[in-house]
Amino acid sequence: MRCQPFCASGSGPISDQPTNPESPFFVLRRPLRYALAMRNLSDTVLCVFLVLLTGFVVAVKESAGQEAPIDPRERHIIEIVLGDVVQDVKSNYYDPNYHGVDLDALFKEAKERVKAAKTYNQALATVAWVLRKLDDSHTFLIPPRRSHKRIYDYRYAMIGDECYIFAVQPGSDAEKKGLKVGDRVVSFNTIVPTHDNLWEINYLFRLLRPQAADELVLLSLDGTQRTLMLSPKMTAEHYSVAGIDSSWYDRPPQESPQRSHGVGKSVIIWNFPTFMVPEEAVDKLVADSGDYPGMILDLRGNGGGAEQTLLRLVGNVVDHNITVGTKVMRKANSPLVAKSRGKKAYPGKIIVLVDSRSGSAAEILARTMQLEHRATVIGDRTAGSVMEAMFYPHHFPASSYSAPPDYGAQISHADILMSDGKSLEHTGVIPDIKMVPTGSDLAANRDVVLSYAVSLAGGDLSSEEAGKLFPVQWPK
Repeated sequence: MRCQPFCASGSGPISDQPTNPESPFFVLRRPLRYALAMRNLSDTVLCVFLVLLTGFVVAVKESAGQEAPIDPRERHIIEIVLGDVVQDVKSNYYDPNYHGVDLDALFKEAKERVKAAKTYNQALATVAWVLRKLDDSHTFLIPPRRSHKRIYDYRYAMIGDECYIFAVQPGSDAEKKGLKVGDRVVSFNTIVPTHDNLWEINYLFRLLRPQAADELVLLSLDGTQRTLMLSPKMTAEHYSVAGIDSSWYDRPPQESPQRSHGVGKSVIIWNFPTFMVPEEAVDKLVADSGDYPGMILDLRGNGGGAEQTLLRLVGNVVDHNITVGTKVMRKANSPLVAKSRGKKAYPGKIIVLVDSRSGSAAEILARTMQLEHRATVIGDRTAGSVMEAMFYPHHFPASSYSAPPDYGAQISHADILMSDGKSLEHTGVIPDIKMVPTGSDLAANRDVVLSYAVSLAGGDLSSEEAGKLFPVQWPK
């Protein structure tokens, strides 16, 4: 079966993207707009998975009450899913030693857990648990989706060492209940969010076990602590329950993936939310920047994308061919080479902005600029989610193979070593200048990071003006 590239920073197989469907992808398995690096399971999140597996209700009960017992047909479905994804790992995972995990023993244990599972969610969590044992940011289960799509009307992310609400959709239920930009998230469904576990929290509660309402314990700017129960909008979808649910991912609107703003004649700012764009778009970006002596590449929230787009962008800003890194694969290693566009390459000063939501290709770009001494990187430590992966789709036996896949697994087929011989997986990029907004900055819509970057690039833009340039684009 032909595998499809999958962009975890988007929403599903990239069959509708303008890039080469056979091209590998650097993707941030990031659930939603929520940042997200898949990292080591914290003890707390591991306990949550174990709770799912042993039959207790996690944090908030589904609105229907206690889960119904798993029926034989559902258990058989999960057994099929388990067998398929384990075979995907065996056939395609870049490390034939599976990071020291005894895959056969793990598969055997998982089969027993599925047999003992009392509910569908417990059985499904067992399959996810198998892939998470690899401790790989890009290897995870894409399970069969449910009969309703959930739409979330607020965004949160790690900013420094704390989790903050950074966007609330105007007129939404969350806004009506009092959720405010700048609120600090003390806990999410009883779990304290950290840089290392936020991805897992979202994967669990947005995909594996979505809740009728999520419990957020919040700290207001004035120090007041309060608790909100926030429910997603439920929309009935005209598809099989078995259709893949990727609605937990944040995909920038495809009609305008890049937005720009010129600051006088000195600096051009490019808001670059994804590398899931054709190479021609990168060429145009650079061509439109030629008259500006300074360029800011805003990669905050950029979860990754296509390999060839990354290499094209690098080639557009360096004056010589460079080896960005090495792909470490199962059978052979392969260099990642960016070919300079020579005289067409941008010669001016470059500032790169990153945050905890910047992953994969965005991280490779930022680190390459550091290693080549080509740009100054400003912002927060990045996600530390840097592998190259492919999506392996599957159909249930009775499904039509002409229909979308019923479920699948994203499997890493390459680790990426940068030109200094080091991997960014689990470590991320440490910016040259660390700068993050405060809760007060978020509440007042002040973009202090972009304002500072403009001044460093030779322009003048207040934090208030910067905060108005690139508003959050909510899904339509």
